[in-house]
Amino acid sequence: ASRTARAARSAIGEDTSLTENDMFAEIWESLTEEEKLMMSKNASSVEVTQDFALAVDSSSETGRAALLGDSSSLDALTELYRYNARLEDAFKNLTLPISFVEESFPPDTDISEVPAFGVVDNYIRNGNWEKVETILSYLNNPISRSELENLARTLSVNDTSNERASSVMTYYSTPLKENVGETLKDGTVLLTLSKKKAYVIAGNWVHGGIFSKDLYDKNSENISNEKRDSIHCVYTAQPNEYDDFPNDMKPDRPGYACLDTIYMYTKQRKFATLLPKNYSDTSARNAVQVAKEVYYDTWPKYLFPGWEIFVPFSLPIFDSSHDLTNKNTYCTKVVYTAWKKQGVDLDARTFAGNTVTPDDIYSSHVDRYSSFTLKIFWWTKTWTWKTYSATSNLLSEEHR
Repeated sequence: ASRTARAARSAIGEDTSLTENDMFAEIWESLTEEEKLMMSKNASSVEVTQDFALAVDSSSETGRAALLGDSSSLDALTELYRYNARLEDAFKNLTLPISFVEESFPPDTDISEVPAFGVVDNYIRNGNWEKVETILSYLNNPISRSELENLARTLSVNDTSNERASSVMTYYSTPLKENVGETLKDGTVLLTLSKKKAYVIAGNWVHGGIFSKDLYDKNSENISNEKRDSIHCVYTAQPNEYDDFPNDMKPDRPGYACLDTIYMYTKQRKFATLLPKNYSDTSARNAVQVAKEVYYDTWPKYLFPGWEIFVPFSLPIFDSSHDLTNKNTYCTKVVYTAWKKQGVDLDARTFAGNTVTPDDIYSSHVDRYSSFTLKIFWWTKTWTWKTYSATSNLLSEEHR
């Protein structure tokens, strides 16, 4: 047994409803009699480890580097993420008057302020330290110039192949994609990384909604193609904090269940679209109708139940996020409820307790696995189960 079990072996299970006890029962039954005897005699020496992992997407730069063991690329990416994180920490929620970047906007824009993070990053990458110094002084020095210079030295700041979200100066004026509404199917889920956060959620995505093809078509008559994505046609819920946004991005009634424009998503740093698996026109129409009748028509106030972040999945107490009602209405509860009532569960439960976060919705397109490894001295054996089967398909993901 010791000779044949040195390399970890794997048994793939597809039953996502198994409890942990069921898994260990299957593990025990899969052992040979010799292995069972060895386990029993050395019970005090058995090591048990459990790992959770999402499937790695090899189409991403990070995924490819990890799969290929490319440590140089991983080191460079680590430095980039460290640089990004430090800048975001320093300039979080800080804005600058448009006068700092006035050359980047059309003269008739109604934008008065822009996020400071992207502006500073742009000037760093262009080596304009005089402008950086002016901005730091204006913002009362949230970070020192010397620290920024040290961070910048770790990057190829003038390497245009390393494009990222720093062209924030084009936020709110240039969409990532034109005429997106013409391409969307009814019931499409839209997600974005927005400037605004209604609650501090440590996630990659922060806002979502569900697209109504009927509203888009009905309200796009007599409107030129380039302005159709400004139509209010995405059911969601928003806090009341969008006064400084351009008119073509503002929700129709901030502070309540409301309608977004498509520009709310495509004029941000990035956006994504998803559709449930086994999609049908009927289920989509019914999902949109739920979003309208349960939320939009009843005018519930926006409220993100932050306390539910700290409630474990296994405790149903304080779980208004999954009750399929308009209690404690927030953006992705609208999305979740609309599709859950059609038998599709888009909550991948990857983050934040009982809340249904935008990251949970996004992760619903990825299978998830759990691995148990037993080890006694030199002997190891691993069993892997699929603990979550993807319920959606990722249609597109666009980044600046």
